[in-house]
Amino acid sequence: MRLLLQRLLLWLLKLTFRFYLGLFYREVDIVGSENVPATGPCIFVGNHQNQFVDAVMLFGYSKRDVGFLMAAKSFNRMVVGQFAKLM
Repeated sequence: MRLLLQRLLLWLLKLTFRFYLGLFYREVDIVGSENVPATGPCIFVGNHQNQFVDAVMLFGYSKRDVGFLMAAKSFNRMVVGQFAKLM
């Protein structure tokens, strides 16, 4: 039951991120998704100075489950840390 609730929350969070990204970015072009394996380990690397936008983009638009590494100081922030703990 807990796993089902967690999956539902992640799906709602992903949907919310896509909605807000759509407000700020007119279009998002996903290039190279055919190169991402369907299963097995994979590393996504964001290349922008604002690492939070990269993380939201990767989480919102990836068809795979995505996990993140982040600095402890960011993990302990009120809003960012709560989202990180959900993911």
